[in-house]
Amino acid sequence: MNLFDDSPETRAKVTPPPPAGVAASTIGALVPLYLRGDPSRFWRGKYAQYPLDPSGHSEAVNIDYAIRHMTNLVIDLEPGDPRATRSGPVAASRHLADLSPDQVKPADVRAIQQELLVRKHKRDNLNRTIKRILGFFEWCVSFELCSPETLRALECVEAIRAGDPDAVEGTMSEAVSRETLEKFLACAPWLLKRGAIVQYLCDLRPCELAMMKACEIHRDPRTPGAWEYRPQKHKTKHKGKPRVVPIGPVAQELIRQVVSYMYDDTACLFGDDELAARVPRVGDASDQRRLFYNAARLNDVGWKTSSAYRKALARAAADAGVELKPNQLRKTRTTEVCEQYGVEVGAEMAGHADTRTTERHYWTKSGDKARHIAQTDEPLFEM
Repeated sequence: MNLFDDSPETRAKVTPPPPAGVAASTIGALVPLYLRGDPSRFWRGKYAQYPLDPSGHSEAVNIDYAIRHMTNLVIDLEPGDPRATRSGPVAASRHLADLSPDQVKPADVRAIQQELLVRKHKRDNLNRTIKRILGFFEWCVSFELCSPETLRALECVEAIRAGDPDAVEGTMSEAVSRETLEKFLACAPWLLKRGAIVQYLCDLRPCELAMMKACEIHRDPRTPGAWEYRPQKHKTKHKGKPRVVPIGPVAQELIRQVVSYMYDDTACLFGDDELAARVPRVGDASDQRRLFYNAARLNDVGWKTSSAYRKALARAAADAGVELKPNQLRKTRTTEVCEQYGVEVGAEMAGHADTRTTERHYWTKSGDKARHIAQTDEPLFEM
């Protein structure tokens, strides 16, 4: 077969044809195929490309959320608009899901932007939502369900920029001080305390800590006494990037303590529901009861998802009189590594493929080095 042969017969052999009636389908009929795919036609949906991990996080969930904003949009059509189902001087209203992909206009994308602005969505999340919606039209173009001109017109809609008076800027988690960590660890329950320290030392994502299993921890053959944590599922797995987390001696000892109370090495280290009855209790009798029952009530023991871990951490921090989030532990550790060893090492510890991600989201530059140079450097000119 000639690879450069663009005849209809050759294209029919190479590209699976769409199901009958799909070419003229509406957006509402195409969305299920886009998300779930069609195995009979070799269409892999977004749910298959981004499988849902046990932590409950997946790009497919975000795509589904963005698509719902598009399909639920009701647009007002002016008189004479060819998309209207009836003619007359009164403007008609139609759901965007009832239109074909080629009938969508840039004004409809701006209407989605305006709706998200009214709902007070953060600017970065809003722009990512619009980008995921445009991904649906890219998929339509790839299967010849939509013209490339329609996609190019929709891509001309400008993103919401910083400083827009109607936009809501997101607040990034800040690194925490050593005093805040000490206050939290002094009041944290047994298992939550060890989980937070392991996350901090290993620079783990919250979902990576919640899914950590003993069977996924191996000895590093290159370094005697070193361990490696290789999660089977992680955030960047769909990009083909491995995640290898080195585990130091302090974190190794904490993991040994947790494993000693477990019966199954395939269960999550911090997600064993029966672990609450086996973990040790510290302090006097009243303190023991407070820690144990608060742990059971607040789900501080046996949390299997990053959401449960976040809630447990926040409630334990409130008992200690401080504010703390899982991403703050991660940002604090990444900032320390970047300041001491450089951004390249910090990006490797955090599992980032690009140092720009580390610099933008996880490295709070203190400016100490610049101030030190300004104070100690000799002047270039004598006044």
